[in-house]
Amino acid sequence: MGTPDGYRLRRRDGTLLEGESGALIRCRPDGSDPEVLCRGFVNLVELDFTPRGERIGTDNWFRDVNEKASGGLRDALVHLLDGGLYPYHPDVGTPQPITGEPLPAVSLFPRLRSAD
Repeated sequence: MGTPDGYRLRRRDGTLLEGESGALIRCRPDGSDPEVLCRGFVNLVELDFTPRGERIGTDNWFRDVNEKASGGLRDALVHLLDGGLYPYHPDVGTPQPITGEPLPAVSLFPRLRSAD
């Protein structure tokens, strides 16, 4: 799920699982029992698993940056940890506790520019 839409999912018991940031959400094949694994993204666009089962993903707009000050580094490769909070979007509405600073990117990349 991505920002600015966030997520609003109804659980079996009728309660809502909701938050404003983008998030990696796991559920059963029928869509029931949604669970937020990590959050704080704008748009998590790809997900892969390492041979050890760790999740790695790409996020466009990992950080909102001034092109000149950052050299254009904006997109990122991220290690997707259970309970992880990533820095782009404030954590609003999600049920997970905040236990420290947002997690850094594994690597930052410049945004792709369309041909002029």
